[in-house]
Amino acid sequence: MRNFVLSCVALLATASGAASADKIRVLILTGESDYSHPWQPNVPFMRSMLMNSGRFEVRVEEEVRGITAATLGIMVPLMVADITRGTGRFNLAQGIVGSGIGIGASLSTTLAGWMSDRLGSSVAFLGLACIGGAGLMLAWRLMPETMEKRKGPKLLASGRS
Repeated sequence: MRNFVLSCVALLATASGAASADKIRVLILTGESDYSHPWQPNVPFMRSMLMNSGRFEVRVEEEVRGITAATLGIMVPLMVADITRGTGRFNLAQGIVGSGIGIGASLSTTLAGWMSDRLGSSVAFLGLACIGGAGLMLAWRLMPETMEKRKGPKLLASGRS
């Protein structure tokens, strides 16, 4: 696996940016170690390989916990405001979404643990990924920017019919 990753990095270093005078900015994210992914010896090697090519500006960030929580803390109210704009139901919708997030956080660990015990960790991951994909599709469907303009009575102020 390491040889594959290094080959991809080498290919990227030689194939990209030949015509560009600007350096390509690369961010390498690392996190907690486990026995299957020893990142400590790999990251400095990848960084030096990219930096020595002269084509990349490399930054390494460790322990990026909290990015998801910060993103959700900003994006969820913005999405709720966008979907409920002009209806006067922002607080109600925000409460429903918050309750859904809390219930989902509580049930996902139980569901994933049960699926992992009975069906294997790959099935558990796939099941939770499908649930996340369904949430993404729901948000995509409800966002006014992704909708076609329809004729007929408007149910919400965002232009949906």
